[in-house]
Amino acid sequence: GKHILVMLSTGPVKYDAGNQFELPTGETVNLRDTFPANGLYEIGSTTPLWSVNWNDWKHQVKISRDGRYMAHINVYGDGSYQKRKGGTLTWGLKFYENGKEIKSHDVKDMVDFPSLMRFTTWDWHLLWYDGWSLTEADSGGFVDVRTSTRDTFRFDLTTGEIVWETRFWR
Repeated sequence: GKHILVMLSTGPVKYDAGNQFELPTGETVNLRDTFPANGLYEIGSTTPLWSVNWNDWKHQVKISRDGRYMAHINVYGDGSYQKRKGGTLTWGLKFYENGKEIKSHDVKDMVDFPSLMRFTTWDWHLLWYDGWSLTEADSGGFVDVRTSTRDTFRFDLTTGEIVWETRFWR
């Protein structure tokens, strides 16, 4: 209730229905005119506590209650369907502290058999993960990821390190 995570669209303003936003204070603002960058802001401030040079959908970001730590999942971690033909697998999960990347995990390190990943036509790519969640604790938190190939991982939110994993196919 003290912070707001702002992600500004890179699309043209005329196609950006989310540019008008109601702040927790009840005030309606034009996001691009009010906030100079993507990042974390204290409610009532237009100066970021920290910023990032990317944007994404809210369901692809998990952030700690204090706003210090963040995890970012890449829906397209397998690359697009066309790139997949070339065998490229890219980053799947990144961790940040105060907006600075502290750890990154490639899909190839979490999915042993990419040929088992399901294909989706809703935006034409292979699904590398089946779900993810954030559980906070007094000393930080954990990010749990379930891959589409039945593997599960728990990551420490504060370091990005794998705490435990289960590999279905190993």
